[in-house]
Amino acid sequence: MTKKIKRAGKRNAVVLLSCMLATSGCAIDPKTGQASFKETFASEDPCSNNSRNIGLVAGTVLGAVLGHQLKNKGGALAGAGVGALVGGLVGHDMDRKKCELSKLAKKYALDMTFVEVKAGNVNPEATEAKSDTVGLSVSIRDQDSNGHFQVGSDSLSPNAQKYFTEIANEYSYPQQLARLPANASAESRQAVELLKTKRLLIIGHTDDTGNSQLNADLSERRAKALATVFKQAGVSPDNLFFQGAGETLPVADNRSSEGRAKNRRVEIVDLTDDTVFRQYLATRSARTDFYRVEVARPAQAEKSVSVVDRQDVKKDQRLLVAKKMPPKIPVAPVPQVSTSTPATQAQFDFNGKSSSEKIAALDIGPLASPSSFNILPLAQANDTPLARSCEYDKPRIANGVKSFRDSKEIATGDYMPGLYGTSWTDNVNGHLVALTRVAVLRDGGAPAGKPQLLVYKNYTPGSKARPDYSVTPEVNTYKGQKALLYRVFVGGPINCLDIVIPNSDPNASKESWLYYDSDGKPLRANFNPKKLKS
Repeated sequence: MTKKIKRAGKRNAVVLLSCMLATSGCAIDPKTGQASFKETFASEDPCSNNSRNIGLVAGTVLGAVLGHQLKNKGGALAGAGVGALVGGLVGHDMDRKKCELSKLAKKYALDMTFVEVKAGNVNPEATEAKSDTVGLSVSIRDQDSNGHFQVGSDSLSPNAQKYFTEIANEYSYPQQLARLPANASAESRQAVELLKTKRLLIIGHTDDTGNSQLNADLSERRAKALATVFKQAGVSPDNLFFQGAGETLPVADNRSSEGRAKNRRVEIVDLTDDTVFRQYLATRSARTDFYRVEVARPAQAEKSVSVVDRQDVKKDQRLLVAKKMPPKIPVAPVPQVSTSTPATQAQFDFNGKSSSEKIAALDIGPLASPSSFNILPLAQANDTPLARSCEYDKPRIANGVKSFRDSKEIATGDYMPGLYGTSWTDNVNGHLVALTRVAVLRDGGAPAGKPQLLVYKNYTPGSKARPDYSVTPEVNTYKGQKALLYRVFVGGPINCLDIVIPNSDPNASKESWLYYDSDGKPLRANFNPKKLKS
């Protein structure tokens, strides 16, 4: 019992060490004369030391655990001191940014929001945080009366050029080093030094109106233009990245004009180092509950998809290949692709039934939240219904994350087990329908490039027939707690496909559907493809 009390006393002492390391870190309540938890950790003042103080405590606890594992005398206290120092420095830099950027927001009347990036799973209902802060996301909304860019252009307005230059200065190591006063504290100097290893991701976002691909492309050009401002301010191109996310990462509900306005924004994500940056990219996930579900059956694709040749396949693939993975996604063997038959001539009878008849809802379980890194508010597992079928959904397209150094797309993570370069087939009323290059990222559950769809009319097993129809369609993926929904948008003789792949068995689909039109009538046929062996 005595040993347990001593261990508990040490743990409490370690937690309190953050205030002992820097006496200015704990605010005093003027009414009680005691340390104030709210003012120390949850102050509403953007120039408070919230992040620094939280970082001190989180770093202290983590350091104490590591020190205890060393099993050396004084190891716990030594580890606590190192952990508090590192956590405090990260928090100190974050607090400085919040304070200075808040001043700029007021100066230029900007709609700016701050969200901390958390590492690890976070339960918002828990009594204490189980996650460390590893970065800061700053979003600046594109207000109608004060737009960042010229309409439909990637050229910054004169006013935006001014305020984004000042914002960029807050992330620039040369600029911050030059601003340090001669009597700057060691903590301030060390926090500035951390800017050398920071990774900065500039993201362009849109609402969900208009063509999704055009939105992604325009938001990418704007993100790159903004990244140029940061480079000119002194941010190293090696630490600078950009992305056109288009409509895929909303922060508000697209079903309202207010929500859509909040989604039209640029975002600056500041992460502590390259390791954290890579993990963040691999595990971030969209708020799919903010996607707008169509209330009427829309066109099956935003633009018609023509038959593709091999050069188009290579050009449009845009694969997100992870580290230590082969440069190209392998393809399980299927008959050779032919491009001799125009899409307009390819007609297939899939013996379907009216798609207006009621069917059971797609059972993939609640949509899963990210597994490792979160940007709050969290994309919590939710029961928000998806579009009842792919006919009432639309492709949501994002361009990849690119390095500012060479504009090359970078790797973003590993793949889901059994879903790396796979091929799937099913025979529907005598017609072989095949999907190749099916690949899905593990944690975020996002499609890794486009698949290829092949349809063989009246297929004879074992024959060397060439496909009568071939396209590289767009794909949405929805990762549920029970299954993955792989939703394919075609817009040809097949409208779209809903493929449900259970998490428990990623080798076969179930309760999946193929949607198409015949004589102007929308029809639906069972489609339960199985994965081919490589």
